[in-house]
Amino acid sequence: MKKILPIIFIIGLIGGVYYSFFTNKGNQLKLESEPSAITDAFETTKIANLSFSYLTSPDGYVLIKNDQKWPENKVSSISLFNKRYYEWFSEPGFLGEGPPAIIISVFNNPSHLTASAWAEANSLESNIKLISSPPTKATIKEGEGIFYVVDGLYLFDTYVIVRDDKIYLLSGAYLEKDDKYYDSFTKLVSTIFFE
Repeated sequence: MKKILPIIFIIGLIGGVYYSFFTNKGNQLKLESEPSAITDAFETTKIANLSFSYLTSPDGYVLIKNDQKWPENKVSSISLFNKRYYEWFSEPGFLGEGPPAIIISVFNNPSHLTASAWAEANSLESNIKLISSPPTKATIKEGEGIFYVVDGLYLFDTYVIVRDDKIYLLSGAYLEKDDKYYDSFTKLVSTIFFE
């Protein structure tokens, strides 16, 4: 009996160590496998006197200033591309169509044309000849204008907004309604304000 007690004690001690080790290891694995909280990050920027916010991460956008020689009436233009696809199509030797983009351009409107009249007079910039249905009236904050969908390689939700002596042309490409590109453009438009 005296020999059995130390053996039971040693077995109990070894069993306790193993139990403690596997219990703690399980808790550690459980903690490590819990999802981490990822939050969306946004950046606010300005083009002419129009400000807006766009998603930068995760799976956000990169903003490209279109610094080229513009026609006399064009003030500025920017493009937003999904970061992942921008890196892909920016590689040297890339051949093919670029990914869906958000494009915002600002034009001088010294003649104070309406949005419809400007779109018709500037069909190359507005793509008004490629619309899939008649334009509808649209308002973005204090700007009045028109909205239409352009049907081409991609679908483009397009706003032509008149404010003061400027035309704001906002275009968001997407593959189909409610995809991530459509959602990103819709969210961007909801953040717009004029300074």
